[in-house]
Amino acid sequence: MPKATKTITRDEIGHIVDRLRARAESRLMNNTPELQSDLRVAAIVLRAALSIGFPVRPIDIDEPA
Repeated sequence: MPKATKTITRDEIGHIVDRLRARAESRLMNNTPELQSDLRVAAIVLRAALSIGFPVRPIDIDEPA
């Protein structure tokens, strides 16, 4: 059976960045500093990639099972 795919645009990646950042700043994450740090770094890397024009076109990804 073929895998389902989803197309993600630059705008959607930007929204994901915002959600990652918000989760990293949530008080609910205070007990997991490593996860907070990982979420912050992921948001920073994605935002930097968007700022230099990545991705050039929408990305097709496999849907999670």
